[in-house]
Amino acid sequence: MTNQKNLELAKKKIHDVRSNEALFVNLKVTFNWRPNEGDSTDFESFPPKESIKAAAMDLRHFLAPGSLINMGTLVKYLREQPDTDIEKLDKFYRIWREYAGLRSSKTAAMGHALNMDGEDLTLKMQIDLWMNGELFHLDDQKIDKLERMTFSSFRDQSWMIFVNALQHLSGLLIYFDRNFLIKNK
Repeated sequence: MTNQKNLELAKKKIHDVRSNEALFVNLKVTFNWRPNEGDSTDFESFPPKESIKAAAMDLRHFLAPGSLINMGTLVKYLREQPDTDIEKLDKFYRIWREYAGLRSSKTAAMGHALNMDGEDLTLKMQIDLWMNGELFHLDDQKIDKLERMTFSSFRDQSWMIFVNALQHLSGLLIYFDRNFLIKNK
């Protein structure tokens, strides 16, 4: 059950996201292939791993189904408040769900469709894979899947898609705070 205390907790976590300035850089990545050398990736402009991990740590509270500040729960609570612009909230939540990989989109994330083991790696799968195979829980199956990404550019493209999703979700949290939480003090 969401209440005012949960909204304050959400605002605190969003403040942490907003303070992670190193996350908000334009991604500039070049994928190369050279005969006799194979593939390589140049991360010319990219957030440091510490910033990525900090953002993922803060964002997972808004993504995890049982969290006190899961975005779906927050949206449901705000829909019941008398001064909430329901149309604006619904539009925000639709976009949030697309960038979280919870709602299918007409295009692949960043225009890159990745397929592994005959299965498309959806944005939701990639977020879960990186959070639980690299950054947090270290699930054996997810670690194995990341290790089987044998072409470095394939793995790097998935990493880029994940970081881009974190950046977009972080920006959406800042928008959410300014447009919905500040008004519901």
